[in-house]
Amino acid sequence: PRLEAIVNRIFDACLASKQYKEALGIALETRRMDVFEAAIKQCDDTSSILHYAFTLAMSSIQSRSFRAQILRTLVRLYHSLSVPDYVNMAQCWIYLDDPRSVANLLGKLVAGSADDDLMAAQIGFDLYESATQAFLASVLQ
Repeated sequence: PRLEAIVNRIFDACLASKQYKEALGIALETRRMDVFEAAIKQCDDTSSILHYAFTLAMSSIQSRSFRAQILRTLVRLYHSLSVPDYVNMAQCWIYLDDPRSVANLLGKLVAGSADDDLMAAQIGFDLYESATQAFLASVLQ
């Protein structure tokens, strides 16, 4: 309990002084997803902190199950933006090996506006560049 109280005070100090990257790093080290989300939501520059969180998760988290939990959280946060970040959502789903979600997203975008069609095309190009053939075949199915 004492150690937890110390770590909580560190989180509070980081968030109060707008040291969001530090809070993210400590939150991931301590597996505190509540603080991870809070730091991202409180940051003024949401897109850059989301990019930092994605990079941090992919480069420093060794546990596959914990990394998957982080990526699912990032997908939810990308989706909750005023303009959802579909490209990064798709990248997370590639790493999560979730072709069904990518296919659903592409179907939704293609059924939308002309701008949504362009976004679907961009995601298609990104898939071609970064996904495996097996993943692409699953998306097509």
